[in-house]
Amino acid sequence: MTQSARLTNQSLREAADRLVEERPDLPPGSVLRCFSKSVRAALLARCRPNDVVAEAERITREVLAQRLPGPRVPRPRRAA
Repeated sequence: MTQSARLTNQSLREAADRLVEERPDLPPGSVLRCFSKSVRAALLARCRPNDVVAEAERITREVLAQRLPGPRVPRPRRAA
């Protein structure tokens, strides 16, 4: 894996974590699926590689803002 691919993967993981933390009212899996679809949409829209993460975050926030909040979902504990 190249250094730029690692940075991109790290950026995607960090963005996904931010989005999950921002929406505790939604199941994490729903937020991650939405983000995954947003990344694909950004790529299909031919965003520059440096802009894909930011555009996917924007799309995800926009789509999730249209959703009605669901029941609060308990978060599983992360291993240390």
